[in-house]
Amino acid sequence: MNKLRTTAIALATVATAAMAQANTITVAEIDVKSDLSDFANSNALEYWPDIDKDLNEALMKHVEYKDEPFGDRLVVKISDVSLNGNPMLPQTGEFNRLEGAVVLYDYAEPSRNGDENDTTIKAIHSFPLSISAVAGDTAVPAATIVIPPSKDDFYTALVEGFALAAVDNLK
Repeated sequence: MNKLRTTAIALATVATAAMAQANTITVAEIDVKSDLSDFANSNALEYWPDIDKDLNEALMKHVEYKDEPFGDRLVVKISDVSLNGNPMLPQTGEFNRLEGAVVLYDYAEPSRNGDENDTTIKAIHSFPLSISAVAGDTAVPAATIVIPPSKDDFYTALVEGFALAAVDNLK
C-alpha cells in the first residue's frame, strides 16, 4: 500500500512538473526600462533608482533563460509609479501603483523572410499591465498584534506582483 501511494505521489509530482515546464516562458533577453516622462513631476526614480534592475531580477525568477541569438526578447516599459494616482511621491518614497507595457518579441533568424520593412522582429504578445497594492483595514481578533506593511513591503509586493502577472499573461 505504501509503495502504491509513493508511486502515485511521484507520478503526480512528475505530471505537475511537466505541466509547469510546458507553461514556462523561455527568453533570451529581458529588457526593463522606466520611462516616466509622461509625468513631468514624477520623482519615483529618486527614491527607487534600482526599480528596473529589481523588476528584471523578479522576471528572471519566473522565466527560463536560454542564451541564443534568435531567442525571444521580453521588453517591459514602466510608465507610472504613483501613490494613489499622484506621480509625486512623498518624502518616504511610498507608492502603491506600478504600471507599464509588456511586449514579447520574436527575434527570428535572419534567413526567415522579413515583413514589408524587411525585418524579422515581430511582437508575439503585448499588453498593458497595472498593479496596485492596498493595506487591508480588516477587523482582527482581540489581543492580536497588527504589523502594518512597510514601504519596502509594498515595493517588493508591487515588483514581484508585476513580474508574476506579466509572465502569467504571456502563458
